[in-house]
Amino acid sequence: MSNLGMHIAHTRVEKFLSVEQLAKLAGLKRRQIANLAKAGDIPGARRSSDGYHFEYPDSADLRLWSENKRRKTQERLQFSSSTRRYDDLYSSHMELPRKVAHASRKARDGRSSAFKKAVKLDCIAEVRKKASEKHYPGLLRLIILREIAISGVHTDLLKRYSLPIGGGLAKSIAKWKLARLVAFLVEFICTEGGHIYELDNYGEAVLKRLGVDVRSIRKRIENQRPPCYAALPN
Repeated sequence: MSNLGMHIAHTRVEKFLSVEQLAKLAGLKRRQIANLAKAGDIPGARRSSDGYHFEYPDSADLRLWSENKRRKTQERLQFSSSTRRYDDLYSSHMELPRKVAHASRKARDGRSSAFKKAVKLDCIAEVRKKASEKHYPGLLRLIILREIAISGVHTDLLKRYSLPIGGGLAKSIAKWKLARLVAFLVEFICTEGGHIYELDNYGEAVLKRLGVDVRSIRKRIENQRPPCYAALPN
């Protein structure tokens, strides 16, 4: 080797990674890097001249070690299988940096939301395939109970159908046939839960869809009125 070559070799500066750079590459905290260095688990790590801190010569081995550490950290954030328990996943967070654990919780919440949505869509698709006339009574029961829970119902309407006042409606209508369910729901809709018995345009439209001609019925009842009621409004 020439004198010039020997001079260059002796004056070549060794490159180092700072603890911040290494922590970022490995996806760890600086304290974790220091602990791993003390344990001798970081390739090439050695004590600095002060004898207290560590220095990390930049090398291919160190870069590979950092990449492996980062990959393992990312794998911890993912569900290894659909049967993995929540407790196991949460306990693994305790070993991770706080920011990484927070990211994992967000990922878990996102997966949970996506899972619930997928289940709901599959259920609806199943209903679309299997729905038939035999399901109508059950569907009407659900609609009736929901309407009553939201809008309330007049006691007179409950009495007309021999329903209990104050609860137990689901049990009472469980054995109702389709015709009775439809009749109750139509009366509930057209009388605003039994509060009024005056059909408006909406009520007439509902009945018309069920094949009921409100005008004809009005005319028939009007013709049946005694003479003293002839002047009463419709």
